[in-house]
Amino acid sequence: MVDWLQHLELGYTALERGSNVASDAHFMAAYEAAPDDPVVCYAYARSLSRAENWQEAEPLLKKAFGLDPGLLDAACEWARVKAILGADFDMTMAFLEQLEASHPDDYLIPLTKIELYLRIGDEIHSRAALDCAGRKGAPREHLLVAQAKIEQLLGLKFAQRGELEKAQEQFSMAAELDTGWAAPHINQGVTLEKLKDLDGARESYLRGLELEPQSPIALYNLANLLHGRGESSDAVRFLRLLLEVQPGYPGAERLAERILAERT
Repeated sequence: MVDWLQHLELGYTALERGSNVASDAHFMAAYEAAPDDPVVCYAYARSLSRAENWQEAEPLLKKAFGLDPGLLDAACEWARVKAILGADFDMTMAFLEQLEASHPDDYLIPLTKIELYLRIGDEIHSRAALDCAGRKGAPREHLLVAQAKIEQLLGLKFAQRGELEKAQEQFSMAAELDTGWAAPHINQGVTLEKLKDLDGARESYLRGLELEPQSPIALYNLANLLHGRGESSDAVRFLRLLLEVQPGYPGAERLAERILAERT
């Protein structure tokens, strides 16, 4: 019979192998067997966060660092999830400031601050927190991912102002910094469409889908682009994928009706 510790170990092994379904099952089993172990609480809460089940993750994260105040991963993830759930920014940041005062050399806290600053569109404080995390010894890969998010934010701001070439530069930089992130490529596609570079937009959407095959926005934008170019067969293929992933995606049914009407 597998005990909770074995479930925990098997969960982390499955996660390393990219099997989220298996890891989630093991973490849940570990939690059911040892609900008051802080590491188990954290592991199960993180699996809920990965599934974007924020409401269930939040109290478990709070419970985890309540059981072990030294478990900074749980404390920082709790702050991040609270921000996603719309908690007061100042209160959440004050919590992180108190945490940082007790753990002045920990790089995870400034990395979490970046997440909060990005949510309110503050790239200046985000960069300051990035520099702080670097001084505290954050791993290079973590710094690159955080910087990519900052460049992406700047790209979105440029795009909103109509400065499309500058937006493209930022999205390109974000894509280079975090090579496994689909969002910058998808945003490049949107911007390239506005710049009338339809071939470039098509390639950007396809690259986004290579990284995130079920991205609803990439599937819809690509289907819409292909339809506009008269490539109805390919448009239908991506639209079908979209309707399988997210049947109620805004505009999808209308696009399907237009394509059907033109083919009959």
